[in-house]
Amino acid sequence: MRNPSEDGRAPEAEPDYSEMCARQNEALSYLLGDNTDIVLITTSYSPDEKPVRDQKALREFDPTAKFLHSVGVHELALEFDAPTYWHLFSSNWHFEPGRFDKVMRLVAQGAMFSGVFNVIFLQPESKRLMCLYDGGADVILESPEARDQFRERFADWTVDGL
Repeated sequence: MRNPSEDGRAPEAEPDYSEMCARQNEALSYLLGDNTDIVLITTSYSPDEKPVRDQKALREFDPTAKFLHSVGVHELALEFDAPTYWHLFSSNWHFEPGRFDKVMRLVAQGAMFSGVFNVIFLQPESKRLMCLYDGGADVILESPEARDQFRERFADWTVDGL
């Protein structure tokens, strides 16, 4: 999914942020269902395997998150010259549209302001997830048929690779 700014990347003005949150909430409602229990996976990066959670705004929003796993992304991707670890933290939430707007905005601001780069919404029973990153989102669905239905429903918001 892309966000509503002209270039489809990070929002720049308040109307773009509001539209981005509205789109992401609508997609999350479709994917996960309103008023359902979900797992929120938040992330941080560091040059060390020891997990850190240094984004103050994210710690304040999600103080109960527990360390889940660290991934050595430098071992998976050639563009990382130095050791770089992606630390995953998880917490249980009840999804309601609008509840995560602050997190959506933090992710959209990403490296420029907040230091929050990726957030994953997961509804384990449905085998669906949505990963937000600098104003956009990736969606993983349980089947090609579900992917096609999502693509059709959100055709104006998606890019060709879905």
